[in-house]
Amino acid sequence: MDWRTPPPLIDLQEPKTLQYACESGIVTNMNLLELRAGWTEVLDRLERKNRIAWIAFFDARLESLTESTLMLDFSDSSKFATGHEYSSIRDSHRLALQSAIQEVFGVELTIVEKE
Repeated sequence: MDWRTPPPLIDLQEPKTLQYACESGIVTNMNLLELRAGWTEVLDRLERKNRIAWIAFFDARLESLTESTLMLDFSDSSKFATGHEYSSIRDSHRLALQSAIQEVFGVELTIVEKE
C-alpha cells in the first residue's frame, strides 16, 4: 500500500438497541453501552438499599444484553488478593439488583451469570 493511499474505513456499527416493554406498558430502548453508562447509579442505589447485595454484585462486569437478559461476568473477582467469591449469596440478592435496575432504567431484566 502506498503511503498516500488513505487507510480503509472501519465499519463501526451502532450497538444493537433493544426494546423493552415494562409492566406499565412503556416501551424503552436500551443497549449495553447505555446500561454501562448508568451502572454506577444502579450500584449506588443497590448499596443504599442492601449493602450485602452491593458486595455480591459490585465487581460484576456487564458481559452482554440480549432480549431482556443481562449476563454478568465475575471472572475478575478471582484476581483479588482476598476472597471475593460471593456466588453462594448472589442468588438470594438477585431481586435487589433487578429492582435497582428497574428503578434507574425503568426496565425489567433477568440477571444471569457467565459460566
